[in-house]
Amino acid sequence: MTFTISDKEMTTLIAWKKKQDAKTRKTYKGATMGQYHYTFCPTGIGTAIHVENALTKDVIDITDYQSW
Repeated sequence: MTFTISDKEMTTLIAWKKKQDAKTRKTYKGATMGQYHYTFCPTGIGTAIHVENALTKDVIDITDYQSW
């Protein structure tokens, strides 16, 4: 199974990650940089996408509901 992130969702994600990175700039992020956890939730009409910053516990829903 393959999940994709649309251009609109990616734009939202990049802007959010820049803000998150500013919060955690001086924090050790591990050897693999596993700071962000992605959750894809398929539904009957589309796939919801949530991203969590493992360090700050902030979560964003980047789903482009307009494309459903």
